[in-house]
Amino acid sequence: MIAPDDYRPGRFTWRELDQDQAAQLWAELADWVEWFRDRYELAALILPCWFRHGPIVEELTAAMAAHRVAYEHTKVSYSFSPATWHYQVYAPLLGRLKSYKDSSCTNTECGHRPLPITTAPDLAEFIAEDVAGRPEQTATSSPSLLGELNRSLGNAVLENGSPVGGVPESVDPARMMDLVDAGEADAEDPGDEFGPVTWSGRRWEYSDATDMFIPVS
Repeated sequence: MIAPDDYRPGRFTWRELDQDQAAQLWAELADWVEWFRDRYELAALILPCWFRHGPIVEELTAAMAAHRVAYEHTKVSYSFSPATWHYQVYAPLLGRLKSYKDSSCTNTECGHRPLPITTAPDLAEFIAEDVAGRPEQTATSSPSLLGELNRSLGNAVLENGSPVGGVPESVDPARMMDLVDAGEADAEDPGDEFGPVTWSGRRWEYSDATDMFIPVS
């Protein structure tokens, strides 16, 4: 993760949690969500498979965190009251949850199939060009930041802005076809967009489980 040195993620920040922290938060959230679904009669809106849906997990985590603050007993007057929680958190949350609801999910089965996250192949190059066009390093900037950014992208960037190295662990079909069309990869059967491909010295096959090409040799 690239973040300022003074950034201190809180206990509800899923992206930053270690195993013990995640286990604790999952237990807390699961308990709270079951109470929340029952108390507010939301079984039809928040289905049993809520935990499989990343956006819903984040929404419910945020709602729980705000609920904790609103109902916490302190020696000072409420700065964020239960009434405020219902008006500012609960009511808008219902509308957002409706937009997340997957029509393929039911009360007994989860049909959610999230699309794989892919990164545009020219992202590192674009960033390098943008950085190169800015003023040179100042006294407060760090020369290691671009390197950290490159590592986060899984790519290295040369001074001229050309990406090098960084062969990924998986490749989405559209990207693989682009490589074939560009002559950088060889398809065993050019007419089969999901057929085996040789690229970067390895043989890649399409996986139905991940909807991605993965190296097999």
